[in-house]
Amino acid sequence: MNRILIYGLICVFGVINLIGGTIELEKKDYIKLLVSSYVNGFKTFDTTVNSFEDDVSVSIYYSEKDSEKEVDKLVRRFEFQVPKLLSRYEWAKNVNVRVAKTFEK
Repeated sequence: MNRILIYGLICVFGVINLIGGTIELEKKDYIKLLVSSYVNGFKTFDTTVNSFEDDVSVSIYYSEKDSEKEVDKLVRRFEFQVPKLLSRYEWAKNVNVRVAKTFEK
């Protein structure tokens, strides 16, 4: 899924570049793209990703029908895996990662 998204974006940017337009992405855009492509692969819970220059925030939403134990497992997984994912890129090694769970009625 991640590769398909990345290849799709490359194709879109390539077509736009051929047409003559330019697109500039900021560091926070790259961070959001990377983290979102990983986080959104987990379909169990709704998630959102917000990014800034040196911070990324992942929110996991759950309700009373969901197991809080499962939510906590996913929080720990994201707290471990997202920094590991970002550490592959020199420009993203010092990005702070925050993961939060939010109860929705």
